[in-house]
Amino acid sequence: MSDQPEAEKNLIPIDTIDGKDAASDEQSQAFVPKALADDPVSGDGSASREGVEVDSWRLRTLDSDRLRSVSEPDGSDRRSRNTRRVHDASRRARTKRGRTIRRRTRVIVALLLVAVVIGVAYAGITYAYEKWGGKKVPYVVGLSQANATVAMEEKGFKVTTETVASDAVDGHVVQVEPPEGNRVEEGSTIHLTVGKNRTIPEVVGKTREEARSALEAAGAQNIRFESRVSEDAQDRVLEIKPAAGALFLSSDEVTVYVSQLPHMIDVVGEEEAIALQHLEKEGIAAHSAFEQADASKRLKVVRTDPAAGEELGGKEATVFVGDPLSEVAHLNDYFDAKAPHIVEFLNSKGFEQRVGRELDGGRLAAGFVGDQNVAIGFLPDPWAHAFALDQGGLSDVMTEAAKIEGVRLVIPIPKAQQGAKGDTTVFGIKNPSVTETTARDVMKLCGFESSIDSCTQSDIKLPKGTNNTGHTFYCCYGETSNNAWTILIKGTSNGGKVVATEIDVSCVPKAAYRSIDLEPFGNAICDFVAYVDEYQ
Repeated sequence: MSDQPEAEKNLIPIDTIDGKDAASDEQSQAFVPKALADDPVSGDGSASREGVEVDSWRLRTLDSDRLRSVSEPDGSDRRSRNTRRVHDASRRARTKRGRTIRRRTRVIVALLLVAVVIGVAYAGITYAYEKWGGKKVPYVVGLSQANATVAMEEKGFKVTTETVASDAVDGHVVQVEPPEGNRVEEGSTIHLTVGKNRTIPEVVGKTREEARSALEAAGAQNIRFESRVSEDAQDRVLEIKPAAGALFLSSDEVTVYVSQLPHMIDVVGEEEAIALQHLEKEGIAAHSAFEQADASKRLKVVRTDPAAGEELGGKEATVFVGDPLSEVAHLNDYFDAKAPHIVEFLNSKGFEQRVGRELDGGRLAAGFVGDQNVAIGFLPDPWAHAFALDQGGLSDVMTEAAKIEGVRLVIPIPKAQQGAKGDTTVFGIKNPSVTETTARDVMKLCGFESSIDSCTQSDIKLPKGTNNTGHTFYCCYGETSNNAWTILIKGTSNGGKVVATEIDVSCVPKAAYRSIDLEPFGNAICDFVAYVDEYQ
C-alpha cells in the first residue's frame, strides 16, 4: 500500500460516505476526493457528512477523467471555485437588493391606497355638499307656488310654471320636472305644475257624450246620468248637480240630467190616483177618463192613450179608468166619480137633470129624474126631504171642480102597486113593504152590507114635545169604509093594511154627522134621519 500514488491519498471510499462498510467489497469500492466529501460545491470542508445531498447524483456523473482532475487540481479548477464564490456573493447581494425593493414597493402601494381612499372620501363629501356634479332638485310638492319658487332659485335654478285642475290645495305644487331629488346642472330650468281648484264645467245643452268628455277633462271620476222626460231634443243635458262653476273633488258624485223624449209609461192595472202620481213624477201631463169595465177593474187603469212605450208627441196622455159608476143605486160609487162623468153616466141610464143650483157657501144641489120618477139628488144633507128634486132652476153646477158631499136616492112606489096582490117590482125591489125584509132588498140593490141599527114609529127616540102619531116607517143605519148610509121606508094605512109608499136612501161621509147634536135622538143616526124626514 506504500506504493499507492500520492493522489490516491486524497481519495476516500464512497461507501464510507454513504455509511456502508468499506471492507465489504474492495473491488466495488469507489473513491471521491476529500474536498468534495467536505463540501460538494466549494470543497472547503465546512459541510457535515449529513449535508452531502448531491453526492450520489454528482458522483454518478464523474468519470475517471473528472476524478483524476480532482485528485490533481490545477489552476483552472481554482478559478472555477473562485468564480462560484463570486457568483454566490452576487446572488446574495441581488437577493438583499430585491428584498429592499419589495419593501419599498409595498410602502409606495400602501401610500397610494391611502391617497385613493382620501381622494374618494373627499370627492364624496364635496359631492354631498354639492361642490360639484350639479345641484339636487329640492322637494317642494305641497308647497305654495311662491315658496317653491324661492327654494328653486336659492339652488340657482330657473323656474317655469303651469296650472292644472287638481284635488290639491289651490296654488300649491303638485308635480316637479325634473323630479325632486335628481341632480341637475346649476342654472337648469325646473318646471313646476301648480294645482288649482276643480270646477264644474258648463254642459247644459250639450249631448251626453260631450258632457261626459268635459267632466272627465275637469277630473270628475264619479259621473251619474239620469233621464228626465222633456220635449227638448233627445239626449241633451237639462241640468247638472253640482251646478256649473261649483268647486268639487274628483271623487264627488256629479249627476247629469239628460232629456228623454216623453214615452208613455205602463200604468195599466194601477189605481187612478197612483197612476196619475207616477205620470206626474215622470213629467208626463195626463188626464183621466172613465170607461166601462169589469167590476174587478173599477177605478183602475184599463188602458192609456198613447199606449205604454209610445212617444207622446207633445200631447197630453189620457188614462182610461174603470168606471166607478156601474149601477144608479150604488150610492157609494158617486163619491169616486167626477161631476161631469156623473151627468154623462146618468144620462146614459135615462136620467135627466131637473135641478142645478148653487147653495150657500158654494155648495151644489143637483137633481136627476128617470123612469117611474126615480130620482137621484146630490146635496150636502141628503137625509132631509126639504129639497124637492123636481124644483125648477137649472144651471151648470156639475163641473170638474164640483164636490159630491152627499147622495139621495128616492124610489116612489106607484099607488097601483101599493099593497097590490101578486108579485110587483119597483126599481128592482120586489113587493116593497114597510119591513126589515124590504130594507134588506134595498141594501142589496145599493151594494150595502148589513145594518148596525134600526128604528120604527113605535120605538123611535124623539125630542121632547114631538107628536108621534100618524106615522108609519122602518129606518135602518149602516156604514161602509168611508161613508154612512140610511134606508127609510115610508108607509101608510090603506084599508087597515100598511103599505109602502116611498123608499129614501141617503149616503154621506161619516164626518157629516159629527156636527149634529144626536143626544135628543138617543145618539142614534137612524132615529135622527127618520125624525128629520118624517116629523119635520
